[in-house]
Amino acid sequence: MATSRPTRLVIDPNVIGSVLIGGVSRTRYAWLLDHIEQFDICYSDQVLAEIRHFADVPYFRKKNITPDMLESFIDTFQGYALKIGVISQVKMGRDSQDYYLLSLCRDGRAAYLVTGDPDLLTMQLYA
Repeated sequence: MATSRPTRLVIDPNVIGSVLIGGVSRTRYAWLLDHIEQFDICYSDQVLAEIRHFADVPYFRKKNITPDMLESFIDTFQGYALKIGVISQVKMGRDSQDYYLLSLCRDGRAAYLVTGDPDLLTMQLYA
């Protein structure tokens, strides 16, 4: 009997920011980790850089998100996520700062991009 392959997904760093703060995003992320055998979470160096950047954002500093907390999260994240070497240059959508996520999705062969970004949510992508 053939086993199914894990579903690949990319998580927008802004969603990770919401996870760090708490609430429903954290609850959904905890569910994902409880079912991690069903998923491959794809990330790139640029995703990690975006997460590290939260330490410089006043909103996150007010929420007591420290550089040490971010590094601890990243260390754990890298233990169960799949690093992808991004070579594609997908240039779609209105915001050029989202291109790296779309490129990661392509190179990681992700079935889903977990995001709250309205521009990305309204895009129609075809493989």
